[in-house]
Amino acid sequence: SLQVFARSRRIGIMSVPQWKKLLLIASMSFMSGWVDVICMTRYGAMATMMTGNVLQLARDLSDSGFRLTSETGLLPDFVFYLCTICAYNLGLIVHQMMERRGQKTVATALAPGLSVALVCVEIYEAFIPAVIPPRWNCMLLAPIFAVQSNICLRGELGVVTSMATGHMHGLTNWFVQAIYGELSAENKKKVTVSVVIVFSLAAGAFVASVVVEAVQDNACHKAENCFPKARFLLLPVGPVLALTLLTHDYLFRPPTDDDQNKDDLKVPYPMTASELLSPSPALGHHPPGDLPEKMQRMVTRQLTDTVSLASSMTGGVGAFATVAERTPSLKPVEEVAVDPADIIAD
Repeated sequence: SLQVFARSRRIGIMSVPQWKKLLLIASMSFMSGWVDVICMTRYGAMATMMTGNVLQLARDLSDSGFRLTSETGLLPDFVFYLCTICAYNLGLIVHQMMERRGQKTVATALAPGLSVALVCVEIYEAFIPAVIPPRWNCMLLAPIFAVQSNICLRGELGVVTSMATGHMHGLTNWFVQAIYGELSAENKKKVTVSVVIVFSLAAGAFVASVVVEAVQDNACHKAENCFPKARFLLLPVGPVLALTLLTHDYLFRPPTDDDQNKDDLKVPYPMTASELLSPSPALGHHPPGDLPEKMQRMVTRQLTDTVSLASSMTGGVGAFATVAERTPSLKPVEEVAVDPADIIAD
């Protein structure tokens, strides 16, 4: 039990209040809604999610096949969507490779580069004469928002902030649970998260649509492809993206000594076996070898209860003597080598 407990603490993070998580999630969802509307206005494609691009790829491949159009220049329409999808997946690959290399603060490492890249794309599109059709700039934006989406999903937030379909499914399921009185406290938190994502996503799209209509030229309504009407509207997204990613890593940073001392007063006592072995924020996120005295007493008592149960099941009494010998000199988790199988065997 102690070994499992040590492993669960080894990857400890700070305990973050729910309202801070919701504020971060709302910021990222609002940004996704804003970006999607701008990209649809400019490019007829999305940079934050690929479902619509996959459907458009299949549609263009069926309708126009390999014929060339003025929108994509030298290549068929479906190639544009295919390249955008590949660029998005490239961003996912880069992020996951950085995680596998043991990078603890991937968001912090990538935030400056992603922000600068986004600003550069905006400046390039606004001031530099297009060598290729402007629509292809969507391919440059896709990997940026792929990384942002992957950080939300694979990071400590554990949610997708750029899509609403999955959250709609969850909300309807939890609504039915609430009708039958089966909605747990944990699911109530999930309901709040899903509601925040859906409304923030819609709010971002709505505000972006209003802004686009306000700044565009009236003559632009009649143009088939009027990319300048959304010029500079992605420029503020660069700093906001960097800020949200840096905030993500700051909130879920590894605990410092001061943070651990503050959490010492929050350790519940006694605890059940499931609470002891689960990576719960209530435990205070202490790394191995630095457990407070109160938690050591908690672990000692839990180990005693476990051995008592094992002894009653096996009919032996040697396990009690083993605990009596080891409990008074209990050291921090990293220095205690206790195998439950050995205790049961005794």
